[in-house]
Amino acid sequence: MSEVPVELVDQLIFENGGRVSNYFIERTPVSEMLCYRNAEGREFDLPISDDALAAAVIARLKALGVRIVEIGSAKAMPTKGDDS
Repeated sequence: MSEVPVELVDQLIFENGGRVSNYFIERTPVSEMLCYRNAEGREFDLPISDDALAAAVIARLKALGVRIVEIGSAKAMPTKGDDS
C-alpha cells in the first residue's frame, strides 16, 4: 500500500479554510470516525471512502492535536460459560 502524501492530506483538511479546531475524532471501542464542526456549531461525520486516505487524515489530525471524544467503553462482557 502506498503512503498518502501529507500535502494531499493537508489540502483535504485545510483547502476550504478549515482549521484543526473544526475537526474532532469520535472514538468507540471498535472504530474512529472523523467529524467536523461548522461555523454555526453543527457537527457532521466525515466518512472518507478511501481507507488509506482516511487513516492518513486521522493520523495527521492526531499529530496536530485534534480533540478526541471517547464514545462508549470497552467493558468486558461475560461470555457463555463464564462463571465469574
